[in-house]
Amino acid sequence: MLSRNIVQRRASVVATRFAQPARLLRVTRSALAQGSGLNNAPLHFRNSPQPHPLGVEKPLWVNPTVNHVWSEDEVKERLATQPRHTPTLLSEKILNYGIKGLYWAFNKATGYVAADPTPNSIITRLLFLESIAGVPGMVAAQHRHFASLRNMSRDYGWIHTLLEEAENERMHLLTFIHAFEVTSLQRAVVFGMQFGWAGFFIPLYVLSPRTAHRSVGYIEEMAV
Repeated sequence: MLSRNIVQRRASVVATRFAQPARLLRVTRSALAQGSGLNNAPLHFRNSPQPHPLGVEKPLWVNPTVNHVWSEDEVKERLATQPRHTPTLLSEKILNYGIKGLYWAFNKATGYVAADPTPNSIITRLLFLESIAGVPGMVAAQHRHFASLRNMSRDYGWIHTLLEEAENERMHLLTFIHAFEVTSLQRAVVFGMQFGWAGFFIPLYVLSPRTAHRSVGYIEEMAV
């Protein structure tokens, strides 16, 4: 049976460890409020001058989702050819024709004509397409994250790649809303489209990840 002194010492260690993060948070907030050395800008904990709460060495934090900066030659090379996938499986044919039908209806509803689009149709097209384009990457990353946990196995970079894609599409949308004024009707339509698209894509990815990825490929082909 543990003696009273041992129990008290262990309780003191536990209390100290749990108190350190809270104390660190108070110090950081105080420094931010006073502008002492942090320039009033929030920093990632690993890049801040504060010590680690457990006293271990603190490595510099590196963002795992850094986008590749394309050179002009790379852009020209990719734009030189636009390969198209030819559907062979029944599921691929259904997806391909279904997406083409939705794309046709979408262009009719927004008044978009590829030969001579109006400014309003372009704005609506950008807002709607980018709002749904950010869904597949996040859904796929979440699915693979859970699969990695269930199988207790590594994912070898797929999760970060998919999250990077979702973040890239979200940044497109946020850039566009700074350039254009979004109406209440457009926000309402985007809200409904997100639930409808996610409601279709999530079970599709659970049932067949390959088919889900193929559907995203067809959408990207339509958007080019």
